Amino acid sequence: MATEKPQELTGWGLDDELWNTLPNGAVRDLKRFVRTGKDELAQNRIETLIEINEYRRGSTTDESTWFEASRAWEFGKNVKAIEAKEKAKAEKRAKVKARREAAEAEAEAASA
Repeated sequence: MATEKPQELTGWGLDDELWNTLPNGAVRDLKRFVRTGKDELAQNRIETLIEINEYRRGSTTDESTWFEASRAWEFGKNVKAIEAKEKAKAEKRAKVKARREAAEAEAEAASA
């Protein structure tokens, strides 16, 4: 990417190496966020781009690799969300089971 990076982006964690490989849409969005004072949006977008970059293979600037990496990142987020839901359900079932067993033990002790 041959366009100049706004200085604010460096302070928010976007290095020159990543900047130079970003797809055009991401560059356009980040510049607009800086220009319009939407710092939080810019920072969130940078965090997402850094995460997506971890899924990229190679250092090519080809936008198709960004698309593939973005899809892999989204899939990973979905998997994590499903795992978190399953963990919460398992914890809830364990609590219910523990309460039931405690109630049964109390009832058994009271009848003895």
